[in-house]
Amino acid sequence: MLACGYCSPVVVSIIIVGLAVTNTVYYILLITRYPKVAWKVAVSVIILVLVLLLAAIALFLYYKIIFTGPGYVPQEEWRDPPRYEALTDGEPPEENPLSQTREGNRPEERRSHSPYSTADGKAGNAPPTTENQAAEGRETKEATADTAEVADAPASRNPYVVHTLDHRTGQLRRCRVCNIYKPDNAHHCSACMKCVYNFDHHCAYVNNCVGRNNYKLFLTFVLGSGICCIIGCGLSIIGVFAIDTKPIDERAGWIAPPAIMFVLGAVLILFWSQHCCQIQKGNTTLDQIIKSSNNAEKYKNGGYCDDRCCWSKKTKEDKKLEKEARERKSRAMREEVFGPPTKPCIKWYYPYPIRTDDTATPTMELPQYSNAAQP
Repeated sequence: MLACGYCSPVVVSIIIVGLAVTNTVYYILLITRYPKVAWKVAVSVIILVLVLLLAAIALFLYYKIIFTGPGYVPQEEWRDPPRYEALTDGEPPEENPLSQTREGNRPEERRSHSPYSTADGKAGNAPPTTENQAAEGRETKEATADTAEVADAPASRNPYVVHTLDHRTGQLRRCRVCNIYKPDNAHHCSACMKCVYNFDHHCAYVNNCVGRNNYKLFLTFVLGSGICCIIGCGLSIIGVFAIDTKPIDERAGWIAPPAIMFVLGAVLILFWSQHCCQIQKGNTTLDQIIKSSNNAEKYKNGGYCDDRCCWSKKTKEDKKLEKEARERKSRAMREEVFGPPTKPCIKWYYPYPIRTDDTATPTMELPQYSNAAQP
């Protein structure tokens, strides 16, 4: 797999250079074939320069995404647990689920398992027997020991705050491979063997992860390359059908390069449109895969629901709150990928500036992230 990863950029580069060289050879042939027709020579030279320029732009964007890191989570900082704060408005943050006290050894947990617990799960008062008094004394001593252990524990070196817990355990998200805690929206890449901020997917064609720091460059490459292919296709068609006047059967072979460029351009633009739709929803490619897998599992178990059947049962207030939550999520995703909003929107796809640090500080302080710690 590693060999395939290193070969993919070479193959893509060969395709780009091969299409450019093929068009260059064709237009040089046209110039030598019609040297006395001034407008054909002039148009051929202009198209030749434009094709080479488009190929250079595509190669520049391609190698820019290859050699730009996605934003790897530093292991030294994230070996210690971060601080957890809930994003609910008007409520105090929840306690850190991985406090230093031993699980199942807190006094309130032991009381919840008391044989004298009431029907609602709360511990009741036991009869004042000698055994109960002795048990309460042991609990008090153990609670004091636990408190002293927490007080003597060294402070965490992780200065960041997370707002997401592992839905399976209710604890802080942790990578068992890297042996570190995960920031929000960070996931482990099995190809790079590292955790990546805002992990989207691992692209074999660029032999690199697509994450927080290079997602913008990835979209710029996909959109820019698609536009270059479509423009190159149009320029090649001008040469084949307007400049070249040889019989159609003799120039039919030169229709293949513009056809290939058109197919590649259409595929790249459709791929870019898919990512734009995901960003508008506030999702990544990994989020879409997980959601599809969960829906398939629900359907298999007979409990599938895509929320459309339940939408009519929700109140106007619930619908309004869900709409606002989706808008906040979409805005946060756009800010994370493209940075602060700028006009015109074409500036979003400029290859500069890009983020190159590995800190967990968000790109923009949105209202729901106002409590995020600074590095």
